[in-house]
Amino acid sequence: MRKYAPIWNELKDTKKASIVAPKPFHARIIKAVIKEKYEDVGFKYQMQETGQRPRLEHITEGPMIKFRLVYDYVMDKL
Repeated sequence: MRKYAPIWNELKDTKKASIVAPKPFHARIIKAVIKEKYEDVGFKYQMQETGQRPRLEHITEGPMIKFRLVYDYVMDKL
């Protein structure tokens, strides 16, 4: 299993995840979780079928990073 996959899997299941890490590693962790979302092709197809567009948000508070997965609905072009 990849190193940041558990964070992404928790996000998919519960729509939120938190992690505590030293400040110098925050950018690396955020980038890695975004990459996990980008590379999850099965999740992309599943969201495309339901007409949803997932958006990953993150907030840093001291040593804690809080991730949230927000779904926007996409209307097809007429």
